[in-house]
Amino acid sequence: MRIGNIVLPLAWLPQRVMTGPHGVLRSGLPVSRVPAGEREASKEQPAQLEPEVEQLDLNAVATFVVLLEERHYGRTAARMHLTQSAVTRRLHRLERQLGAELIVRGGSGVSGPTSAGLRFATEARALLQQASIARQAAGHAPAGHTVRLGVPGAIGDYPTTAQLRGVADALRGEFPGARLHVIAVPLRELDNCLYDQQVDVLWTAALQHRNDSLSYTNLTTVRRVGLVGGRHELADTATIDGPAFAEYPMFCDVSAPAAWMSLWLLHDMRPPGETRLVKVDRFSTVSDLYAQVGLGRTVTVVHAPIVDRLAPSLHVLQLTGVLDIQYVAVRRRTDHREVVTSLVRALRVLASAI
Repeated sequence: MRIGNIVLPLAWLPQRVMTGPHGVLRSGLPVSRVPAGEREASKEQPAQLEPEVEQLDLNAVATFVVLLEERHYGRTAARMHLTQSAVTRRLHRLERQLGAELIVRGGSGVSGPTSAGLRFATEARALLQQASIARQAAGHAPAGHTVRLGVPGAIGDYPTTAQLRGVADALRGEFPGARLHVIAVPLRELDNCLYDQQVDVLWTAALQHRNDSLSYTNLTTVRRVGLVGGRHELADTATIDGPAFAEYPMFCDVSAPAAWMSLWLLHDMRPPGETRLVKVDRFSTVSDLYAQVGLGRTVTVVHAPIVDRLAPSLHVLQLTGVLDIQYVAVRRRTDHREVVTSLVRALRVLASAI
């Protein structure tokens, strides 16, 4: 998560005054002269000043939050785009700043938080969110009128760019001057982008498991259809039973959360162990996926609203016995800003028109 280099002081303490021969701070700032009698008194009763406290590094706080979620230094480093040694340094710096050990270290990673780490973790997410709002407040629009919408994959895949412009227009209709930031969320980040404060609202397919700390608004139901290349043996088939379609090799993006990927592997109809998977590290865009499907025998499942934008070399099959999926807008339950509520309303209007 890109917090920048914002730091917040743990506490305010008086600064030690250092004067030179001409009554100025060594930094060059003027100070008032003290009468000789008072200087003598100050020698008798020297000021008792505490040492400065190191400031709290929000980058280190964000790393700590991710480390608690992953319980593994390697996965944390991958999510934060850092080296493992950088993760370790950030954690040590945070523990030094707080004056307490935060995690219980295990042989292969993190066993869990210490009691101090558990107490700090309950406040850390709110701290990161408040810092993000403060940083937005320094921009051209008020923080409360800036909102970030996350979409899976690449911007323009689904919804389209034109549809997203319509959402932005509807938002500005209620909040003149409001800014909508649309963020392409990598599939591997879908589970964490709201917790990590990357986005304020996420447009995504609904999963069976829902988190109590998030709020879900149903937007629309979407049919799933099969997709094959023009030279595939099913290219002349209009309709096929869902489980029969799932017997063909299917692309699986292993960087995506398993629960999200299961929707497109028809695991709600067929045990995962029976699916023949062709694993890939990640597709940059949905278009990359379509291009690979068009090259060989591997098939995939997509949402029906995008079929009108597919290349002629691809063939769409209707899948019988396959349930529709629900698309939802997800937000943090603690985020009560009206601009966020307005964005969710605009997404419901968009979804009804798709």
